[in-house]
Amino acid sequence: MDRFNEICSSSHKRKVSNEIFETPQKWAKQQKVDVMIAGPANANLVSQAKVNDLVVELITEGLMPFSVIEMPSFKALVTGLQPNRSVISRPTVIKRINEKATLVKENVKDAMAKAQHIATTTDCWTAHRRSFIGVTSHWIDEQTLERKSAALACPRLKGRHTYDVLAAKLEDIDVEYDIQTRIVMTTTDSGSNFVKAFSVFGANAEQPDESDDFVPEHLTRAEDSLEYHLPSHHRCAAHSLNLVSTVDAEKAEEHLIYKRLSRGTFAKCQSLWNKSLHSSQAAEVIEDECGLVLLKPNATRWNSVFLAVERLVRIIKENSENAIHKLCTELNLPKGKQSFKCLYGLSCSNDITAERKATPKEKLNNTLEPLVDALLSGIDKRFGSILGDEKIIAAAILHPKFKDQCTEDKDLVQKGNSLIR
Repeated sequence: MDRFNEICSSSHKRKVSNEIFETPQKWAKQQKVDVMIAGPANANLVSQAKVNDLVVELITEGLMPFSVIEMPSFKALVTGLQPNRSVISRPTVIKRINEKATLVKENVKDAMAKAQHIATTTDCWTAHRRSFIGVTSHWIDEQTLERKSAALACPRLKGRHTYDVLAAKLEDIDVEYDIQTRIVMTTTDSGSNFVKAFSVFGANAEQPDESDDFVPEHLTRAEDSLEYHLPSHHRCAAHSLNLVSTVDAEKAEEHLIYKRLSRGTFAKCQSLWNKSLHSSQAAEVIEDECGLVLLKPNATRWNSVFLAVERLVRIIKENSENAIHKLCTELNLPKGKQSFKCLYGLSCSNDITAERKATPKEKLNNTLEPLVDALLSGIDKRFGSILGDEKIIAAAILHPKFKDQCTEDKDLVQKGNSLIR
């Protein structure tokens, strides 16, 4: 047995020795390129071109400053994920973004070149002491009937925003995209500078008389010799409705009873809004007691008053009006004699597409009749001239929510249908 075990042990050692010496020969065999690339060692390898594209996409979509490229932590992130790759330089990123912007602009031009009818919108605003003007375009794809949209430009505006400056900038953008002859209408807010620009240079404009004092003195043209050509003008319906709910609604205060109730109630609301905004402790008390934070109206934000009142009404519905009185006590605010119940009439739905019908319990309180009269008067003043426009009727008919129920005037419906056909 001892001899047998010795022979077996020697045989095993020879076998292992042969495998060791044969293995380098097997490894020496050259593998194919595709096998090497697809191997487990290169499974997560990303090319330098792909890294560059991802970095440019990150900077573009994230609206990040170019200085991010030079941050040590950003470089460590890229090289940590791909040790064999480098971070693209800042000048190269700027160059590539400009190239991509040019390519996108050409693609937008090609897409709009196929459209026969284009609508545009424009607005002007100021942020961080710098002014901008933005223009968007909208059209229907003739093949798929899908609505397409594109942001055309957002250049800086320097100097005074007189109506001739706006007209010149708008015409330059329209000409740049070669759409000036195919724009059906341009929608803006009701700002006097935009209104004056289109009243003078628009396609549907009527030249004012010499004595026309339509626009304030600071909006007079700087150079009367310049002539611009703008498309037809349409005032933004959302902005007009906002003016109805803010400017026109103030006329309801000509009614003394409504004025006293409205100002007293909103004085209580304003005290709560101010307290929650300027005191973190008060904001915590409100959230603990009501389970919600208060929203404060903002003069530059549409619908902010409605949303702020709606939040108060929600708190009252869920916790009763005593919750508000309790808050006033804890925050050392005067309770007053006015009730918050009148807010219910002010917080009705402002979504015209919503399914909502008034029930007998929701009948209007007589106190709010002056407000309703003021709102109806404002709607008639701002929309009365377009309610009979066949193009507006056609647009309403094409809306799936309204169709031919947009008006009770059958003649207008017929005109709208004729225009569509």
